[in-house]
Amino acid sequence: MPDVQGGHEHHLKSAKRQEKLSEMLRGLVGGKAKETHEGEQQLSLMSSWVDQLKRERESLATEKKGGPNATATLVDKYGKCNEVIGRGAFGIDSKGDYCEVMEFCAGGDLYTLVLAAGKLEVVEADCYFKQMMRGVEYMHEMGVAHRDLKPENLLLTTHGSLKITDFGNGECFRMAWEKDAHMVTGLCGSAPYIAPEEYIDKEFDARAVDVWATGVIYMAMRTGRHLWRVAKKDEDEFYERYLEGRRDEEGYAPIESLHRARCRNVIYSILDPNPNRRITASQVLKSEWGREIKLCQAGEEGL
Repeated sequence: MPDVQGGHEHHLKSAKRQEKLSEMLRGLVGGKAKETHEGEQQLSLMSSWVDQLKRERESLATEKKGGPNATATLVDKYGKCNEVIGRGAFGIDSKGDYCEVMEFCAGGDLYTLVLAAGKLEVVEADCYFKQMMRGVEYMHEMGVAHRDLKPENLLLTTHGSLKITDFGNGECFRMAWEKDAHMVTGLCGSAPYIAPEEYIDKEFDARAVDVWATGVIYMAMRTGRHLWRVAKKDEDEFYERYLEGRRDEEGYAPIESLHRARCRNVIYSILDPNPNRRITASQVLKSEWGREIKLCQAGEEGL
């Protein structure tokens, strides 16, 4: 991966699933996608599709068919597409609820990338990790926890910008007018990424749960596999080995294989089984390792 102004670049091909989706959108809009010099399609038509939906909704509302009825009419016309990611926000379901639409991510998801690559190079994994941590830090500052962070929910642009998606399990642990965070309850997420306290405690800090998942994701990027199936020592021998490795002078082999001490220390702190000792997203970014990670231009600018 070539260095660019002290950083690096990511070159990702469009995922087949996203390509099929883009063709569907082109059919809806009836427009033509622009071609880049590499022949890849720039889905700038997403914004025009969103604008078209807005205009149609306003037109239906003007005809006194009502807000919810207007969106229901659009749903009947276009159908529901849960995988559409464009720009803007508009009502698009039969209940009149607003759906947030973000830019189209033609690079697929992180899971597919890791699966295809086996494991990622250090510079690439670090870049995606820092982008993810910035997103998690922002969510937590806004009082929101994701609660289902995993590679499948981390989408990529073809330039390598990472986007967090799928907030179906998200929780608001602090309202805008509140200062203190509320504890949350209930088990949710995908087993390899679920923090151990979710199995043990009745209430827990949703922020710590998210941070735990980021550590598991980073190790998956670096090793190409899950370290354990479930973070329960009585049910998973690999997780039990991790707990033993944390106490040993030689450490836990997969984390020790990361080589750089600054990186290892942060990952151990992220994957601390005690949520009260676990490092926060902000602390990760302020750590020596977090500060020294160089982002690609796309990651820095969200391209």
